[in-house]
Amino acid sequence: MVPPAPKGLETPAGGTQPSTTKQVGDRTTTGQAGDGAVVAAVAPPEAAGPAPGELAWPLPGKVIADYGFAYSEVHGDWRLHAGIDLQGEGGRAVTAAAGGVVKLVSRNPRDGCVVEIDHGGGIVTAYLHLGKALVRKDDRVNRGQVVGHLGEPGEGEPGGPHLHFEVRMDGSTRNPVDWLSPR
Repeated sequence: MVPPAPKGLETPAGGTQPSTTKQVGDRTTTGQAGDGAVVAAVAPPEAAGPAPGELAWPLPGKVIADYGFAYSEVHGDWRLHAGIDLQGEGGRAVTAAAGGVVKLVSRNPRDGCVVEIDHGGGIVTAYLHLGKALVRKDDRVNRGQVVGHLGEPGEGEPGGPHLHFEVRMDGSTRNPVDWLSPR
């Protein structure tokens, strides 16, 4: 039995929360209170990265786990699922959501092979559960370029092969669905 979500982790019916506006350096953001979703971002042209709705889907699979707080059967508690999980077949190509510079390529038992791409303007995307990376740190990549192949989920991860995809803005995770282009 899943215990109820701790106070403050619930999302009202309809999944929306009151809108907020915040000034972060030269950037003005408008988003949903509490969920970190950014609806609009304005930055100087030299620092501009992709805006919400402009990222390409890195894998064509369906979303099998959403961004947000969820009960973890593995850990027995509520925790933030900081990205979305996209179902896919092992070995399937995973592509860059936008052009940028690879800032990290690593491997660990929990996440498998991980690639992080800096797109400028404080926007970074992360691709977890890869079986193999095809890029190296400091490589320049283009939108749609294959950055790796899907592997098996890491230790303690339920289900079969899937891509865990994150979007971070100035170091904080955001709901990737808000940043991805409509299918």
